Amino acid sequence: MKKIKNFVFPVVIALIGTGAALATNISQDSDAVLEKGYRYDTVTKKCIVTTVNCSHLPNPTCTWTDGSPLYRFNPSQQTMCGIQLNQP
Repeated sequence: MKKIKNFVFPVVIALIGTGAALATNISQDSDAVLEKGYRYDTVTKKCIVTTVNCSHLPNPTCTWTDGSPLYRFNPSQQTMCGIQLNQP
């Protein structure tokens, strides 16, 4: 009986640790929400939606085809293109 306890206890601890690691990884992946990037048009002085998907995670800057950075825009709050986005 003691041999079984000595075997089962470490296995249970390892399974709990693995489950916790997987749960953490899934949680981090769900933070990577993609959103359309907006570019600032200097001629019209407006934010224009692009087809490029960006993220808020700390990665290299998300850019438009001309190399300019893309931004987050919230039309309901009428904010400017102020929050620079990153690559997914």
